[in-house]
Amino acid sequence: MDENPDVVSEATKLLARRLNDDLGSVSASVSKAITDSIPELQLDQRLQELMRASVESNVENIVHMLAHAIPAEHMEAPSAAMEYARRLAQNGIPIHALVRAYRVGQRQLLKDSFEQIGALYGELDALRIYESVVVQTFSYIDWISETIIITYQEEREQWLTDQQVRRSNTVRQLLKDQATNVPAAERLLNYRFEQWHVGAAIWTDGTDEAELGGIERSAAALARQLCCCGAPLVIAQDRSNSWAWFPFGAKEPNPASFAARIRGLGIPIRVSLGSAQYGFSGFRATLRQAECTREVALALGESASKVLTYPEISSVALLVRDLSSTKEWVEATLGTLAIDDENHARLRETLRVFLAHGSSYTAAAIELALHKNSVKYRVERATAELGRGLDRDRLDIELALAACRWLGKSVLRSVTPTAGVRVGPA
Repeated sequence: MDENPDVVSEATKLLARRLNDDLGSVSASVSKAITDSIPELQLDQRLQELMRASVESNVENIVHMLAHAIPAEHMEAPSAAMEYARRLAQNGIPIHALVRAYRVGQRQLLKDSFEQIGALYGELDALRIYESVVVQTFSYIDWISETIIITYQEEREQWLTDQQVRRSNTVRQLLKDQATNVPAAERLLNYRFEQWHVGAAIWTDGTDEAELGGIERSAAALARQLCCCGAPLVIAQDRSNSWAWFPFGAKEPNPASFAARIRGLGIPIRVSLGSAQYGFSGFRATLRQAECTREVALALGESASKVLTYPEISSVALLVRDLSSTKEWVEATLGTLAIDDENHARLRETLRVFLAHGSSYTAAAIELALHKNSVKYRVERATAELGRGLDRDRLDIELALAACRWLGKSVLRSVTPTAGVRVGPA
């Protein structure tokens, strides 16, 4: 290669074009390296999604910088990166985890870049390009780290001045350690533990103009609708996510109608509810259930109901914790019945209802509003897709069908119709 520095510049631009063409997989590689390396950032699904958006926008910034030789200080910090820093500050994640994420991300991006350069150039030429890329990416990481540190610290200071933080810290401690001074906590929170509670995870889709205030107002409306004996305890996790406990005093509530009553309010939030639990241990248990129910709702995505209760999804509660393993198990259990299309969805739902009614074609037909012969035909089709009779592994089959119902696409098998795969009408 010619010693002309313009040649190094052109090679850097070529690398930038290649990275840009493969932006999605490069960003995914960087995101995986960060979550694998930094336990503090292995957070819930929404924060994971925001982290991936932050990574992709930063990688895109670096690609533009390399392609056009833009000085790092002339770049604009990505909005997703700034918001991710704010959310970590709100959730009390230590700043060193955020700063380390940028170092780990840079290391992975350089590794991916060096593989590209090594495939294009000889050893001596590649070294000169490596130096150019390292200098430019270091300059960017140094600049963006300073920027997000300032953003994090400003957000953390503002968050810590709010009385809500004292309450939040107290509740978090209560959820971790039963040795906490419970009477003092009750006074601070203005909430009594020796009663019946229903815990909830409440969140918005990020579009409500006043997210925290909107959640608190909505929780108050829910408490009135559910005939609570007092005001709910609402604890913000960040600006769009809160925990809540609804108090019912000495009388155990019947949560069977809660979902329908909440939906009837038409408020702009999403809610997952635990079951009714009593006392301090129940205060903790009902929230765990609500959080698990929320994970199911997030796994379902847009198809999820805005209100979901733990009794509805309890059979698949543990399966949501490891979706990749659950997906493998569902496919092994159901075979081609796990294919994600309308035909197989009808077959799965028919078989689920049939088994739930003790293998009664008549009862299933009534629930599904179908002719008995239609139910029988669909059950036979579903059994053929299973590749074995219903007398084998029946419990596994029922649980796998429940997983498909509640976890949706996250455990279903995506298949493009090809020869040998039936996709005709049920």
